[in-house]
Amino acid sequence: TTVHDLSFIRHPEFHPAERVAWLSRQLPRTLDRADFVIADSEVVRAELIKQFSVPSDRVRAIYLGADARFMPRAADDTVSVLSKYGLVHGRYLAFVGTIEPRKGLSVLLDAWEQLPSAVRNHWPLVIAGAPGWRNAELMSRVMAMQARGDVKFLQFVSSHDLPFIYAGAATFV
Repeated sequence: TTVHDLSFIRHPEFHPAERVAWLSRQLPRTLDRADFVIADSEVVRAELIKQFSVPSDRVRAIYLGADARFMPRAADDTVSVLSKYGLVHGRYLAFVGTIEPRKGLSVLLDAWEQLPSAVRNHWPLVIAGAPGWRNAELMSRVMAMQARGDVKFLQFVSSHDLPFIYAGAATFV
């Protein structure tokens, strides 16, 4: 079995109560039945060993890879997709993730608002992601910032376009 994270234990407030209850019941059973456990990181591996007494020789960190579509691309190769979103290759910062509190987007937005407007205008912050759980306040903030021109909110981006959004970004946050 693979365990991606244990955020439902460390931060249950960022998950629906039903999910926390279900995972709290099912994860120990799954770990007991599994011949081997894969974790996405050494941090999760250590948590599984400490909190669930998974023997260290039965759990290994194997880092996630990326689909071959996610590769560096020249500006000429991204222009057709980026132009749909009003983006210029190499001239924006990108956040991609579900729009919900546990992704840390509010911290990013706080930091973004602290930057001088000249920096924000030269390097726009592009946010791409589908709405998640418990996000009304966060969505309201993102929409207000977009209305002021402080961020570009692309919402959900198709699996075809997403590699081009990544390839065109100056950096990811």
